[in-house]
Amino acid sequence: MQDFLNFTNFCELAVGYAKWLTAISTVSTTVLVLVLTLGGCKEGKNEEERNRAKNDYRTLLIGVLFAVIFSSFIGALLMTETGSVQHNSEGFRLFMIASINVHISIILFFFAMMLLSIFYAETLKLGDQPYAVFYFLIAVDLVSFAWFLSMLISSFKYSEFTRAIFIEEYWVTASISSLIFMGIIYLLTYYFRETVEMVRKFHFAVIVCVIFSSVSALYYVYVIEFNMNSQHIQQNSLSNINDILIYTFGVLLPKIAITGLAIYLFSKLRDGSKNSA
Repeated sequence: MQDFLNFTNFCELAVGYAKWLTAISTVSTTVLVLVLTLGGCKEGKNEEERNRAKNDYRTLLIGVLFAVIFSSFIGALLMTETGSVQHNSEGFRLFMIASINVHISIILFFFAMMLLSIFYAETLKLGDQPYAVFYFLIAVDLVSFAWFLSMLISSFKYSEFTRAIFIEEYWVTASISSLIFMGIIYLLTYYFRETVEMVRKFHFAVIVCVIFSSVSALYYVYVIEFNMNSQHIQQNSLSNINDILIYTFGVLLPKIAITGLAIYLFSKLRDGSKNSA
């Protein structure tokens, strides 16, 4: 475990992520101001359809941008606090909890860029740009998931509770369990994608992101105030089962909600292009 802690200084890493999240929040705020003040897209066969499409995407975009700002603010606050911790073992635990907001901010930010490209596709004659941004979102989602698995594996490896249960097969258990969980949720999202209205799904996705950002902040305060003991590193453990559960659900559920909505919008956009052709 000591070799692992010597390899990465999570306290210094947290400071870097705090700056990155602040930058994301600043960019999102700027985009939000522009969207609130500028006009929108032209879509549909008549004025009524254009206004309806414009309002739908505008509502989506504004809500997502607010969620990005909220999650980035919470994440920057927690990462800055993590940077002030003295022991790297405690820094890992706090960094893992705070990084929930990094994953949420990443997926929300690129989803906002996708919505932005759709919103102004006709006005700015962007062509296939929304499709490209969608593929960027999926690529970033996969990278984020790989990072999530890496942190989860380390948590399993250096957690006494999970090591006692899974012994040396922690990485197999973590990987297979996460993939099965993701697969089931994605299948459910695909199956029900046509039965739920776009705006209602949007509200659900944003609410999930905001809830887990809030949960990460509350749990972070609980850990740092009441659960961070001086014997943590002596127990040869970097995290406990509660940390792992909060981290797993805090990353996966928002990621699934937003990615599912992005896939839904992408399929709708593609079907619309085929019909117009």
